[in-house]
Amino acid sequence: MKKVILFIVEGQSEEDALGSSLSRLLISSQVSFHIVGGDITSDRNTTLENVVTKVHDQIKQFLDKSHFRKSDLLEVVHLVDTDGAFVDETYIKQSDVAKWHYSPDSITGSNIDQILRRNSQKSQLLNRLSSRPTIASI
Repeated sequence: MKKVILFIVEGQSEEDALGSSLSRLLISSQVSFHIVGGDITSDRNTTLENVVTKVHDQIKQFLDKSHFRKSDLLEVVHLVDTDGAFVDETYIKQSDVAKWHYSPDSITGSNIDQILRRNSQKSQLLNRLSSRPTIASI
């Protein structure tokens, strides 16, 4: 049996966009997707203390729902949108728009403090996750 590369993604659109291409590129492995239904790193309840556990819990949920065992997993890839998390705050502008707007040279929104808090949280969480060589020993 081929080893599985698990892609943890926010929604169905990521699987639809990437599934067949990744399966063709990664022919020596089976590609599987686990849809979270949101962004773990944008969740207000996600902290530096629990972000690794939250990703680990998603791996466990996938294994519980699938016929795979942990030993079947070759690798886990967590795909996330950065949502401007690493954008310098000088590019964040005040604007009277209902939703945040992303353009090539700025992020605009009605509440700059909220954007800055979100970017800070998200960048810290992504840095924490990307600095880990393994999660759940995978």
